[in-house]
Amino acid sequence: MKNGKGAMAATEPKEQKSKAQRVKEYRQKAEQLAQEARDEQLEIINAAIGELKDLGYVYHILTAEAYSGLQSAKTAPGKAKQAGSGKSTTPAASGPSANYNGDKFCEVCQIKSHDGRAHRTHKEAFTQPELAERGLLPPAA
Repeated sequence: MKNGKGAMAATEPKEQKSKAQRVKEYRQKAEQLAQEARDEQLEIINAAIGELKDLGYVYHILTAEAYSGLQSAKTAPGKAKQAGSGKSTTPAASGPSANYNGDKFCEVCQIKSHDGRAHRTHKEAFTQPELAERGLLPPAA
């Protein structure tokens, strides 16, 4: 492009990058810089581990994935972890009176058969079906 004096214009239109493209480039640069920093630190750590090994101490660096794999290998062999809510449940009693104890009085239910410890997770009074499920009904006479 020539201006009115026959010279080329000093400002040629440059390709404009969108903000999204610039963010993507910055993230790539940041990731590359982080990788270089990790590599640099690993060189320092490996040199220190080498010196410790010369002194008779053996250390290993593990990634998070390798460490979690090691931890899962330490669990009981052949048993997978059960997925669940993490809350414990009361196992079903073998009978409606299996856990009945006439010496204990519950202040919540106002009956003999159990004490307040049964209400750690169940704050209100038990219904008759709940008492039967937990084995807390008095034995049939």
